[in-house]
Amino acid sequence: MASWPVFSSWACYINPLNALVIGMFPDCPPEKIRAVGNAAGDGARLALRSLEKRQEARNIARQVHLVETSLEPDFQEQFVQAMAFPHGRDAFPNLNHILKLIPTWKLPGRICRP
Repeated sequence: MASWPVFSSWACYINPLNALVIGMFPDCPPEKIRAVGNAAGDGARLALRSLEKRQEARNIARQVHLVETSLEPDFQEQFVQAMAFPHGRDAFPNLNHILKLIPTWKLPGRICRP
């Protein structure tokens, strides 16, 4: 993906590095994360002001495909695994330089971070 847009009015307040560390985004360079702002509000205003944009929104809505996650056999397992900090299980190469700065201590059989 060229960038990871964050569509939300609070998007401007997200620190991309912190968001990566806690797993808000898949592993990517932090500079690829960009705030879009209140895209829903902007889209609603466009649809209210323009019949053409309203029709465009209808056409896009018809192409949406719903994925019912509760019907997926391994959804619950995948969901629970994804709740952990991502770099605890999977390699996140774009975070390596950040994670090396976080102090660590050793417990038998594992390395812990505060």
